[in-house]
Amino acid sequence: MNEESNPITVLIADDDLDLIHGLCRRMRKSGFNLILAMDGYQAVSLTRKHEPDVIVLDINMPAGDGFSVIERVHELQTKKDAPIICITGERTARIIDRCGELGAYAVLYKPFDTQDLIETIRQAMAGQGV
Repeated sequence: MNEESNPITVLIADDDLDLIHGLCRRMRKSGFNLILAMDGYQAVSLTRKHEPDVIVLDINMPAGDGFSVIERVHELQTKKDAPIICITGERTARIIDRCGELGAYAVLYKPFDTQDLIETIRQAMAGQGV
């Protein structure tokens, strides 16, 4: 798929401004459209409004942790289910198990390489047939 002719819209939800700024620079250069949320409430609201192609979601955020956001997003989506890529600094079986139970596409651990995230997004979209 050529992102220039049909750019992928990614919602990034994380309360770490440094992380978001770094991701934005690299991902925009790679042709992604980005929507940014700083907490769980914004993530749900912006998902409802924009229906992103992919959601990159921090597990530990204010105003709704990532798990509750995933549950709400699944309730909202009617025309498609956007793949959800969870990001977290917490390396525990509980995180992996819960993300899997909720149907997340992948879990990436902080700190991660932006190129790894970009490749994971592209793989998720290929799996969606887009």
